Amino acid sequence: MLKKKILTGIIFLIVLSVVTLPGSTLAQKTCVFISKSPDPGDSRDSTLIDHLKQTYDVARIVGHSELADGIVTVDDLKQYDFGFVSESVGTWAIVGPLKGNPIPLFFTEGYAAQANITGWASAGGSWGSTFDSTGTGGKVTIVDDTGHQLAAGFANGAELDIVTGSDKTQLLTYCVPEVDYIPIAVLSEDPTKAVVFGVEKGTALFLDDGSAIDPTVLSENRAAAVCIHANANNFITEDAYKLMDAGIQWILGEDGGPTEDFVNTPIEPQTGVFVATFNAKATADSVDGVLGLAMNE
Repeated sequence: MLKKKILTGIIFLIVLSVVTLPGSTLAQKTCVFISKSPDPGDSRDSTLIDHLKQTYDVARIVGHSELADGIVTVDDLKQYDFGFVSESVGTWAIVGPLKGNPIPLFFTEGYAAQANITGWASAGGSWGSTFDSTGTGGKVTIVDDTGHQLAAGFANGAELDIVTGSDKTQLLTYCVPEVDYIPIAVLSEDPTKAVVFGVEKGTALFLDDGSAIDPTVLSENRAAAVCIHANANNFITEDAYKLMDAGIQWILGEDGGPTEDFVNTPIEPQTGVFVATFNAKATADSVDGVLGLAMNE
């Protein structure tokens, strides 16, 4: 009986360690979500937050005024694995703290390309929104021919509807990055305008006044964008979510494919030691254990 109780305790501890071990496939990454409104965020962002919660720990929701007023600082942001910047934010409120990506950042806000926000475009740069009146404002065309992770498996030339409508009239946002960047998808109605893209760590950025790129002002972490207007959040398609998921995996340095971290990795058997072989998949509710026992008799 005593041996059985000890064995039960050891099994519990080993399963718990596999589920929660930092860096394992099962440890949830933490997200700070930046919205127009403080927790629980702008109502238009609820669908995005719900989607993120399926995979990540949305540990904090920050209103843009909290950044503007210094209530939330860069050091506060650095407590989290990545940030998600919604289009609902007012760009005036996010000037400063996000420059240089102090943490990996994902954007749906194309207007954030401005020099004093992300530093991706010059003072005379281009950014804006598309509208449902054109009939094609929700469509993008894949322009990546390298099979980049950010393309989420979509082929070069594929045309995708990433939103199908709007609560008002706006559908997507866009920008024209003028720094080195990874182009993935452009507006179908105007291929000069980027909608889905990435900016690599170490990229030189524009000065705050947008006059020139400063080779000493570098991106500290990766950033990615799928530029969708907040008024269209309730109309985001599965194709768009695939692109978003791929973008977040990329900024976190994850390849998005099967991981070998805990797949059929046995612990070397030793006399009197519990032996476990786990097949751990990407979600905590799908852990299979193959358990054995080598005990002295």
